[in-house]
Formats: sequence, structure tokens, C-alpha cells
Amino acid sequence: MMRDEIEILIDDEMRAALNDAGRLSLSEKQVKALRDELEEYALLREAELAVRSGPRKKQRLKIEKHTRKLLEDFSDLRSHLSSADPHDKIAAMNQEIMLTFAGINSHTFVRDLVRLQNYLEEVRTKEAPGGRPENIWWVPLLHSLADLYVKFGGRSTAVSRDIANEKKSVFIDFVWVAVQLFPQPLRPHSKESLASLWEKQKYATRAIPRRRKRM
Repeated sequence: MMRDEIEILIDDEMRAALNDAGRLSLSEKQVKALRDELEEYALLREAELAVRSGPRKKQRLKIEKHTRKLLEDFSDLRSHLSSADPHDKIAAMNQEIMLTFAGINSHTFVRDLVRLQNYLEEVRTKEAPGGRPENIWWVPLLHSLADLYVKFGGRSTAVSRDIANEKKSVFIDFVWVAVQLFPQPLRPHSKESLASLWEKQKYATRAIPRRRKRM
């Protein structure tokens, strides 16, 4: 059963560790803002992991199967809308009329089915043996924490390299201490992987996943 909230506790010892790692002096208000961001991520990540496993995974696979079958049933309409040949024009017309009478936009209906199928197939592929499912929430969390870090008085969120070509970042040091507050399954694998992910963001062009905000 998924939880409605996850409580992240930042005691005096952890606050001191965060201050030391980030070269900061966090106020009570700033600690609360940081805690809110961490709790938001923890909820999203835990919910995602729950969907990827157990009964929810079986349900998702079932939905994928039915989505594929629906697209097969509407294959003539799909081909008609994309101007593909060959297809049964009469069958496509009847399908379009049926959807119209039901108050459904045929173009939107087929497009959304395709999008759903593509998404479900992508998730299943990432979960295949030998692969590690991508955590889509790390990037938005890092961006949110970077914004907070600057507001807290942090000087830079950049990742640099020393003479030995090792990644260095006071911001990532701060984040690494913060993420130790998560339960083990929700943590990153290493500080190095976290730094690499953040370093890549300056070259990233795709949109950052939107995070819901609690009321």
C-alpha cells in the first residue's frame, strides 16, 4: 500500500552535516524548505517503485496487452488517419462514425492509444533483466535542490575536475549528505553517479519531468 506522506527528519546533527558539506548556515525555515523537497521526491519515487512491482506491474502489463489489441482493432482507422495504404476504407469510416456518435475525437483517440502503448513498452524494456530502470525523478530533484542551494547562500552548483580528473562539487557534497535521509531503496548508487548526472544537465535538451505539489 502506497503512503500518503513520508516524513524526513533533520535533527541538529544532520543539520550540522549539511552546513559543513554545503558550506552553509541553514535557518529553521531553510531546513523546512529542504525537508519539503526531499519528502516530495521520496513520495514520488516510492510510488513509482510500487507501480513497477507486484500486482501493479501485472496490471500495467494487462493494460499494455489490451491497448495493443485496441490498436489492432482500430488498425484501419489508424491507417486512414495517417494516410497509409493499404487499409479497409469502409471499416475505417465505420470506426470513425462510431467514435463520432460516442462523442470521441478519432484523431485524439488513436494518438493517445499510440502514446500509451509506446510508454508502456518503454517501461517494460527498461525493466527487462540486465537493465536498470531509469529514475525519472533524480533530475527534477537535483534542479529543485540547486535552486534551494543558491537561495540558501551556496556559491556554485557547478561540477569541476581536479588534477586527477575526479569530479568535485560542493553542491553535490551537500546533496549527497541530504539523500542519506532517504530509505536505502530511494538513494542513488554513489556520489560519483550523482555528480555525473548533474554534470550532464548542462548538455541536456529534453524537458524536465513535472513534479506535482502537495496541497
